[in-house]
Amino acid sequence: MKWMSLVVAAALAVGLVGCGGSNTAQTDDGKLTVTKPSDTTLKVGEDKTITVGIKRPDTAEDVTVSLSNLPSGVSVDKNDLKVAKGGTKAEFILKADKDAKEVENHVVTVASKYKDTTAKEEFKLSVKK
Repeated sequence: MKWMSLVVAAALAVGLVGCGGSNTAQTDDGKLTVTKPSDTTLKVGEDKTITVGIKRPDTAEDVTVSLSNLPSGVSVDKNDLKVAKGGTKAEFILKADKDAKEVENHVVTVASKYKDTTAKEEFKLSVKK
């Protein structure tokens, strides 16, 4: 019986490690949740699309999603992206320009804002030559 419990616990741990983390904030009409993208590695000169998940109250209007604390030499195609009512994700294109410096596990913040409530999460971004 102990062996079976150990196998189940190990399977759950492996399953959860692969999932993106999320953070939930309470609004006056429900909960706002942001799910971070997977940790990402860019090569200098490369573009890569990342996806941020959004869950919000059924009554919620637009949610604004933004990225902050990008490493030097990395830009985002759009920031303060509005996700219309009913939308569940925001896609951003990150670009490491030709002069970007190498960085390992730089912490980037992703935030979703609805009315006066913000839910934040962090993911790691690396830049390689």
